[in-house]
Amino acid sequence: MGLNHRFPSALISLVVLMFISRLDSEITPQPGLKEMAKADMQQLMTLVRYTGDLYHELHALDRFEQDYRRKLEEEKRSVTFETGISMFVHVSPL
Repeated sequence: MGLNHRFPSALISLVVLMFISRLDSEITPQPGLKEMAKADMQQLMTLVRYTGDLYHELHALDRFEQDYRRKLEEEKRSVTFETGISMFVHVSPL
């Protein structure tokens, strides 16, 4: 699946830039703006943490899926090989 291991840190950088941008966008400070920005930052950081958790779970699922497919392929080869031996044994005595 080729997951990018830098994704969570890039998302954190984006969140910080959004926070700074929001604080700098107001020419005349409004009452409560810093509190709003802090609340927004906290919410965004929570989302970043959840995204990171999901990213790691997706990576684990990808590894599990690869292992499952590998084992399934090995089993398929084993059954094909056993079937070939069985057919050879039944035909051989003649």
